[in-house]
Amino acid sequence: YELALGLAVLGAVMTSGTLSTTAMIDGQYGFWNIVPQLLGFVIFMISATAEVVRAPFDLVEAEQELVGGYNTEYGSMKFALFFMAEYVKLIAMNAIAVTLFLGGWNFPGLEVGGSLMMFLNNTLGSTVGTAIFGLLTLGSFMLKVFALSFVSVWIRATVPRTRYDQLMNLGWKYLLPLGLLNVAVTAVINVAFPDNRLLVAAIGFVVGLLVVLATASRTRSSRPQSKVTLVRNVG
Repeated sequence: YELALGLAVLGAVMTSGTLSTTAMIDGQYGFWNIVPQLLGFVIFMISATAEVVRAPFDLVEAEQELVGGYNTEYGSMKFALFFMAEYVKLIAMNAIAVTLFLGGWNFPGLEVGGSLMMFLNNTLGSTVGTAIFGLLTLGSFMLKVFALSFVSVWIRATVPRTRYDQLMNLGWKYLLPLGLLNVAVTAVINVAFPDNRLLVAAIGFVVGLLVVLATASRTRSSRPQSKVTLVRNVG
């Protein structure tokens, strides 16, 4: 999953054409990178969940494997520090996802030099208006991070833990090939249509959506069917 995670980041970098996070955010005016990089975003979120050892991929801390993991040896504030570190990793990874795919602090109406910024500067003065605008952009960024964190906690409480062979199967047979496909498609459409950003985004979104749906349907149909026969006891 780490290889797929790197390929997902590479797809976002290729779309933005820069390694600067500031330039990436500035380049996401109009629409965010999640549109042309829908497949990359899905790969990133699944791989990031495994990278930060979150359920359903928290095999390092699985109770059936390690008798509760570090819960056996640590308690009280020592355990609290482990618990806080887990959520710090989660928040950091979600912040990276927001920067790469969800426009960073960009939000409709929060454009630098836009009508809202001009209104604040004209009404409250340049210093106070700029400060308030900065707080609004910070709030926009944190709101997106909070939304992704909510989804992560939701998944932890909903999806059962996978086995180790299932995680390896997911990483090698699905995430890595899809990551390579995403990089290849991103390279082709950016070279074929270098000056048409809307067309690149539309093609990337359609291809990503079709691949995600096809992969989901394939994994659903490939699940082994139960061979247990239930016999009703008639007595």
